[in-house]
Amino acid sequence: MNWPQVKGFLGLAVRARQAVFGEDGCRKLIRAGGCALLVLDARASQAARDRYEGLCARAGVPLLRLSENQLFEATGRPGIAMALNRGSIADELLRLTAEDTAGQAPAETNQDIKAPIGGACVE
Repeated sequence: MNWPQVKGFLGLAVRARQAVFGEDGCRKLIRAGGCALLVLDARASQAARDRYEGLCARAGVPLLRLSENQLFEATGRPGIAMALNRGSIADELLRLTAEDTAGQAPAETNQDIKAPIGGACVE
């Protein structure tokens, strides 16, 4: 993974309001089918990791695991998880992190899906 590029795209996603933070927001976006990628920080507890991994596996959403505090470093937002709306930013992040999300179900790139949740929120 090319961390400087990934970090830049994560920050861009937040500024473009293409990212959702917090457990409720992430779960809603995943269940609605509008999530292209879930980013999970290593600070997450084992129970939270298990919940997110199960949810992503059922929905076919790729999961990107980051080292401790990298999510905060990239976005400036506290939290352990960030869901990305479908779109060109998420597509580019999926391309950049292809080897880190390998073995997971590929995210569909259907642009007709509209996410019912917009904007970024903080836990």
